[in-house]
Amino acid sequence: MELEATMPRLPQPGSDHGTWGDILNDYLSQTLNADGALKDNIVTPAAIANNAVTTAHIQSGTITEAQLNTDVQNKLNAVGTDYVTVGGALGTPSSGTLTNLTGLPVAGITASTSATLGVGSVALGHISDTTLSRNTAGVLAVGGVAVPTISSASTLTNKRVTKRVTTTTSAAAPAINTDVVDVYGLTAQAVDITSLTTNLTGTPTNGDQLLIYIVGTASRAINWGSSFEGALPNTTNGTARLDIPLVWNALTSKWRPIYPQRAAANITSSAIPSVDISLYKQLTITSLSTAITSLSSGLSGISDLTDGAEFIVTIKDDGIARAITFGATWVAVGVSLPTTTVSGKWLYLGAKWRSSDSKLVLLAVSQET
Repeated sequence: MELEATMPRLPQPGSDHGTWGDILNDYLSQTLNADGALKDNIVTPAAIANNAVTTAHIQSGTITEAQLNTDVQNKLNAVGTDYVTVGGALGTPSSGTLTNLTGLPVAGITASTSATLGVGSVALGHISDTTLSRNTAGVLAVGGVAVPTISSASTLTNKRVTKRVTTTTSAAAPAINTDVVDVYGLTAQAVDITSLTTNLTGTPTNGDQLLIYIVGTASRAINWGSSFEGALPNTTNGTARLDIPLVWNALTSKWRPIYPQRAAANITSSAIPSVDISLYKQLTITSLSTAITSLSSGLSGISDLTDGAEFIVTIKDDGIARAITFGATWVAVGVSLPTTTVSGKWLYLGAKWRSSDSKLVLLAVSQET
C-alpha cells in the first residue's frame, strides 16, 4: 500500500477532527526542538532582513576575531603606526605625521633634557596675538617682536634703563662696588675724604660709566687715590652738590672724569649778557652797542662748574667805547677789571672758576691795539 507524502501545515479550523494536535506538533517540530529552542542552522542569512540586527541585539564578547571580515583581521594584525591600541602608548613613529591633533594634555608631554619638541609657534592662552616663536638663531619673539637677550645685538628704542643708585651718609673711605652701582652719592659729608680708592671694588670694562656726587655739610677735602686720573676736584662745593661723571679707561685701568665739551656762545649785543657757563667756555660779543650793566647777572650753570674751569670773554664794540660793569661774581688777581672797551678793538678776558667762594677769577686781560 503506497502512502501519500504531505507537507507540514497548520491545522485547519472546522476540520482535522481527532488529528489537530498531531498536525500542529508536526508543523512546529520543523524549526523547534522539544524544549522549544530553535534547531541548529534554522536561521539562515537569507531569512534575516537587512539592518535587522543592531549592536543592541549582539551580546558583548560573543564575536571573536575569527568571525570578523578578513580585511578587518588583516588591519588589526598589521605592524605600523596608523593607530594606537587600547591601553597602548604613543611613542616615536618611524614614519607618519600627526595632524590636527587636539585635546592633548600638557601632562602628556614627558619632561626631557634631550628630546626636542619642534613647533612653528606657541599661542599663549590660545590668543593669536601672544605667540612665542623663533625670530633668528638663538632669539625668541613674542607676538612677532624679538626679545633682547644679554648676547643679542638688539637695539632698545624708547626704553629707559634705570640706573643703580647707592647713597651713603658721610664716609672718609666710602665702599663703592662698580659692578652693582652706576650712581654713588655721599650725603651730609661731615669729614674729609681720605681715599676713594681704598674701598673701591668691581671689574669695569672699557667705557663703563660711574657718577659720584657729594653733598657736604661744609667744604671737605677729596683724596681720589690711585684708581683715578685726570683733573679732578680736590674739595667739595661747600653745601652744594658736586657731580663728578667718570668713565673707565681700560688703557690705564683708571677712572677718569667726563666733562662736557663746552662750546662758544656768540651774541651781538646785550646790557646783561646771558649764557650758561657750564655749557659754554667762551662768550663772544661781536658788536656791543650799549653799556654792560652786569657781566654777572646773566650767568647761569655756575653751580655745575668744577674748580678751575676756564671761562673766556671776548668783546668788541660797535665803534663807540662802551662801559663794562662786571658784578659780584668777578674778582681780579694780578690784573684789574677793565671798565670800558676801546672803540672798535677786541678785548680779551681770561678767567677761572674758584669754587671755594664761587667766584670767576680774572687772571688775564688783553687789549687789541
